[in-house]
Amino acid sequence: MARVEYDLVTVGGGLAGSALAKTIAEAGARVLVLERETQFKDRVRGEGMLPWGVVEARALGIREELRITCGHDLFTWNVHLGPTPGPSRDLVTTTTAGTPALSFYHPDMQEVLLDAAARVGAEVRRGVTVSGVSPGTPPTVWLDGNGRREEFSARLVIGADGRASRVRSWAGFEVKRDPQRLLVAGVLLDGTTVPEDGVHPEN
Repeated sequence: MARVEYDLVTVGGGLAGSALAKTIAEAGARVLVLERETQFKDRVRGEGMLPWGVVEARALGIREELRITCGHDLFTWNVHLGPTPGPSRDLVTTTTAGTPALSFYHPDMQEVLLDAAARVGAEVRRGVTVSGVSPGTPPTVWLDGNGRREEFSARLVIGADGRASRVRSWAGFEVKRDPQRLLVAGVLLDGTTVPEDGVHPEN
């Protein structure tokens, strides 16, 4: 049984896990990212950040990287009530952040951020399945595969493995949810003509 010490282990290498791994690795910590997917798949989920999230992304040093690799600035917010279009909101002039939203194709965003974490020194292992996490001092993470078990200990283990988080279950966290009051849906269109208000005049 192998035992390796890290400052941080993130279970999951999506937006949360990879952005955190990048930030902590840049500070000189030893970081391990465990991601089960060898290739990220497209599925229904958030495909963008509203202005407040863009401010956070800028503070983490990932906004420009996303923008130049896979992101698109969205300068207006349009609301439709059924077939009737509502007013168009200029996000730059009407938000505290004074910045557009940022849209992206989710699998591309994940690849960009996971690569960014690896470039600054995080160790990234893909195609692996975490079989358990045990709280404690220090907490431990187990991987089972190829007929052997690997065990990792870290000062901090982060469960960034999505809505059906197994890490949350292993740690014994109780799930509490508010009643659904607002449902938001969207669609991603490829190969279409972009409306004039969807792209900044300088781009």
